[in-house]
Amino acid sequence: MPHPILGCTISEEVPSLKHPVLDLVILLLIMTSSPFVNMSHPADTGSMATADGLLSKNVLFDEAHTANGSSLWAPGNASLFGWMLGVNGYNSSTNFDQALDSGVLTGYDILVIFFPMIALTASEVEAVHAFVRNGGGLVLVGADSDNWWGFSGKNLNPISEDYGVIFNEDKTRDTTSSFVAHSLTVGVTDLLIQGDQLFGCSLEVTGNATTVVTKDGKSIVAIAEAGAGRVVFSGAPGPFYVYRQRSYGHGDSHFQFSLNVIDWVAHNTQRTAVIPELAAVRAGTGPSLGTTELQEYSMFVGLIHDHTTHSDGADTPESMLAAGLNKGLDFMVITDHAHKNPTPIEGVTGAMAVRDIAQPHGLDVHIVVGAELSSVHHTVAFPLTENIWTSSQQEAVDQAHGQGAIAILCHPTIDASYADTYERFDDYGYDAVEIVNTGYFYGGEAAYFKNFVGASDGHSASFVGQVLNAVFVQNPSGPNGQIADADLVDAILNRRLVILDRVNNMVFGQAVWVNRYLELMSLAETQLETAQDTIAAISSTTSIGLSEAYLQAASVALDSWNPSRASRLAINATSEEALGIDIQMDAAVYVEPNTQFPLLFRIRNNHTYPISMNTSMCALHSLTVDTVTQTVVAGANNSETYTRTGTSDDGGFVEYWLNIVSINLTSYLSPVLLTHTGVIDNVTHKINPAASGNSITITYHTDALSRGRISAVNLVYDDGSGEKSVAMSVGWTTYEKTLGPYTSSTNVTFRVVIVDDANHTYNLRTRVVEIVSETGGVVLDPMTLSVGVGVLIAVVALVVVLKRRGVV
Repeated sequence: MPHPILGCTISEEVPSLKHPVLDLVILLLIMTSSPFVNMSHPADTGSMATADGLLSKNVLFDEAHTANGSSLWAPGNASLFGWMLGVNGYNSSTNFDQALDSGVLTGYDILVIFFPMIALTASEVEAVHAFVRNGGGLVLVGADSDNWWGFSGKNLNPISEDYGVIFNEDKTRDTTSSFVAHSLTVGVTDLLIQGDQLFGCSLEVTGNATTVVTKDGKSIVAIAEAGAGRVVFSGAPGPFYVYRQRSYGHGDSHFQFSLNVIDWVAHNTQRTAVIPELAAVRAGTGPSLGTTELQEYSMFVGLIHDHTTHSDGADTPESMLAAGLNKGLDFMVITDHAHKNPTPIEGVTGAMAVRDIAQPHGLDVHIVVGAELSSVHHTVAFPLTENIWTSSQQEAVDQAHGQGAIAILCHPTIDASYADTYERFDDYGYDAVEIVNTGYFYGGEAAYFKNFVGASDGHSASFVGQVLNAVFVQNPSGPNGQIADADLVDAILNRRLVILDRVNNMVFGQAVWVNRYLELMSLAETQLETAQDTIAAISSTTSIGLSEAYLQAASVALDSWNPSRASRLAINATSEEALGIDIQMDAAVYVEPNTQFPLLFRIRNNHTYPISMNTSMCALHSLTVDTVTQTVVAGANNSETYTRTGTSDDGGFVEYWLNIVSINLTSYLSPVLLTHTGVIDNVTHKINPAASGNSITITYHTDALSRGRISAVNLVYDDGSGEKSVAMSVGWTTYEKTLGPYTSSTNVTFRVVIVDDANHTYNLRTRVVEIVSETGGVVLDPMTLSVGVGVLIAVVALVVVLKRRGVV
């Protein structure tokens, strides 16, 4: 069993620097003590005064009285609350299973208890009172009595009633800015009482206690003093764990309020909270490894748990793969839903579809086949070879293990019904739990006892990259030193993993791996800046297309929080081999529907030796290509052009990738992907005759998949009254706009302008249509006129036939 109390010590604040990641590295280096210490209680050295007079005190979060999943909601030292206290000078630890009358409070200055599910014993209550009388600070936080989880503040009342406060069994919600002037509310604009599924409760305040925050006339936050100690009572749980995800603009106030609470009970002067841009939340120290040992581990970044259109995802396997490549990911674990009844497209089929694109084209991303078993409390399993169909929780885990896969309990805070499964985690044999899911994160103390991952679970290509995992692998077993399925599983089972949560702007994991990740980020920033300077200097006089492609890919990787990939590509970009090769891909941006067009790849070899490249072209959308794989060769100091032929279809975006799978050189260079996007110029018009004048309907034809990538389609036209721009109305596969009516002959000049989801603008070719009108009548366009004449002839013929038969 792990030690009952696991703590962390984080240094006082440091000035903000240019890069938030670098800030944290420097913060780490100036720490005055080990960042995480496993101990029964901190060293009894008393409160230490810092240079600015701050009393750096020890905070104990109590989770020994949690049950029914409440430990998932009650923040401890491995939470954003605990992290914020650390960067503002406090040392925090979490008590997992020691009674509060066991001497566990010795060495601590502040005790924090959230809505305990297990009632404190009478001797524990007395121990808490003695702690306060002797100068300890106490923070009690309740919740509503109507939540699905069964949490409430009623078990706090045996403590709070001695100070004149009762946590009521009612429900409060929404925001409040009804504050009494007090240090608790300085710098606080307003507070969101609830946090996700937990709402607040009101307080009954009597005696010497004082209310400082109200909502609709009811007390929400109160304070009291007893002996040498101070107590804060909060019926609002939200301000202590809703800081970034779904904070609805209240996050800064919540950080400030949380610090004000702790500062007041600690007898510290009120101050402005220091909140770095990037939160580094550490859950335990991890293995003790020296610098040389850490360098033996390669780091890979990728997503775990995502969906395609093979279940309830919004985007196709092709689009999800494209999103992963555009974020510079090293691996993707695709896990479409699978249920209890077999279906042909579900579960592993989505991941297999992604893999069947990536592998044949040699794309530099490893695809792991998985599924989210969803007729039970959702369970992600990977790597899988076939689907699992079951409605039994135990069978879900067992069948995953039967395929050599791991079973991960998904989003345990999504619903109260998950509480029992979470509490029976070990009984079922789960291998890991999602500490973060789509940015939902309240406290990560489970990571002390359970393997963990961060789940993307975004169900769309637009969310790819928001929640990732950095895993550390010793001796990767994939080709060319890349990650393989077994490497990923091993890293998870040994907690060599850092969650990269861009929703909360947070990295989370054991200290040794978090620190290593931040070190690699700092190194990659430096390497990329150096590479950019080198490439800029050389490219001003020499074409170096291959190096520029590597540099762009390195920049994408760093922006996507993948420092190891960024470093590798930056080194490739400035290598002698890459600098001696210029490449260029040429193709039309605008193509006509159902036509052939050339796809050109130009290579210039400035080396004194010949080179060859193995390339593969992947036609993603709205076209086919005549040649998929092609080896291109360029002699010493020579140039070559290679041509493929593409054929467009009816409409939509034309998108393809040219992957340089390998280059025949003495030194290994990574694969690099060149991408191209164009648009099929399929615009038609129709003249609409009417007695009031002729109008014209202009239609842009696309397809359903491309429509999902379009953010706007506008019609820019001039009918003689000056140029105007109007939005076109969207249909299933069309965008339309009708102009007019025009009562006189008019020339309409127009073009369609498309803006895609990446904010790229496409101006289709300009067209001119003459709308002819004659005095005293309506002039039809030729197509309408021919249809009208045909109808007239048919009517005349019908009348003749009827007359012959004597009908008329």
